[in-house]
Amino acid sequence: METIKDRFYAVMEKLGLNDYKVYTTIPSITKNMMSKLRTGETGEVSTKIIAPFCSYYENANPEYILTGRGTPLKEENALSETINIPASNGIAVTSEKEYKEAMAGKIYGVGVGPGDPELLTIKAVRLIKNAGIIGIPAKEKEACKAYQIAAGAVEEIREKEVVSFPFLMTRDPEQLKESHDCLARKAAGYLDQGRDLVFLTLGDPTVYSTYMYLHRRLTAMGYEAEIVSGVTSFCAAAARLSVSLGDGNTPIHILPGSYPLEEGLSLPGTRVLMKSGKQMGTVKNALVSGAYEVRMAENCGMAGERLVDRAQDIPEDAGYYSLVIVKEKGETGC
Repeated sequence: METIKDRFYAVMEKLGLNDYKVYTTIPSITKNMMSKLRTGETGEVSTKIIAPFCSYYENANPEYILTGRGTPLKEENALSETINIPASNGIAVTSEKEYKEAMAGKIYGVGVGPGDPELLTIKAVRLIKNAGIIGIPAKEKEACKAYQIAAGAVEEIREKEVVSFPFLMTRDPEQLKESHDCLARKAAGYLDQGRDLVFLTLGDPTVYSTYMYLHRRLTAMGYEAEIVSGVTSFCAAAARLSVSLGDGNTPIHILPGSYPLEEGLSLPGTRVLMKSGKQMGTVKNALVSGAYEVRMAENCGMAGERLVDRAQDIPEDAGYYSLVIVKEKGETGC
């Protein structure tokens, strides 16, 4: 049975090429790669060879190589639809189905930390530098905090293509589902082009991040997705405030702003009240009247940062990016 390797060599023969000519002409194809293929040490042709080969020799017909349809050279089969081969991760493909799976791009949910560009991880910086597309959870990059943080650490991001994924802000579950489904289809459209997508999100993607709505849908659709951790806002705030979040066997509770305040404050150990700006007046009153050690950080690591170490000093006009750390009085760490 004819293999992809057989058809690849048939194309080389039609073009009058030998192994030496290929690896000395195309920089990304090495002598070792061609040697392993020729000796059988490599079972099938990797897309690391096929992609640059068909890109350099434009008359080579990738559809023929991969599927056996058409003829070895495009000029011999002018009516044949060709397959565009993106730069790939080197997966060997043995069928058209496997090729389509191999050519799909990958989405990375990248946490950029809470605000200070110096807190971006080395991995986040590398992925942003190498990204084909940057995804942002906002309509415009100028209004996107995550993008601005990344731009403070990775100058190359300013030359990247930026795609907007504005998430709908509503409590209607049907509208939310429809919006998230729509955005996932939008992301899939870019992945189907064989392009990797680096989606930026504040803090860490696993903590109250809109990215996870895309992640769950795209993995269910069969796309490859990776979560890249970032420094969380509550860890960064604790560091800026010089307090410990947990000592010994102290439990730590991370509570969103929508969590019932009275119930949250009744929990044992450390309570972190996330994004409490909208109800800061109510939060302040409850904390002032209770036996708590309180710290607050607003815009941690960003312009306009405010740090507070007493409940009485919490500003009632605190903004969206405000976080309160609550402990019992006398507890170690406050």
